Amino acid sequence: MSERILDLAGVQAKVPWSRTTIWRKVRNREFPPPISLGGRRVGWLESEVLKWISDQPRAIAYRGASVTVPLAASAKD
Repeated sequence: MSERILDLAGVQAKVPWSRTTIWRKVRNREFPPPISLGGRRVGWLESEVLKWISDQPRAIAYRGASVTVPLAASAKD
C-alpha cells in the first residue's frame, strides 16, 4: 500500500491554519516538514500529519479564544 501525500490544500483541510502559518510552524519545527516532490513541489505524508494532530492536546474554542484542555480532563466529560 502506498503512502498518501497531501499538498498544501490537503494540509489546510486538516489543520485550521493559513499557508503562511503552516510554513512558519514548519520553519520553527512545530509541524512536520514536507518532502520534495521534484522541482518546487512539496507534499506532506498524510500519516505524519495525522500523527502530529493526534499528538496535540485538544483545544476548545470559547468566544474566539482557544483554551487547551488536558486529554485526561476531557476524557471525564
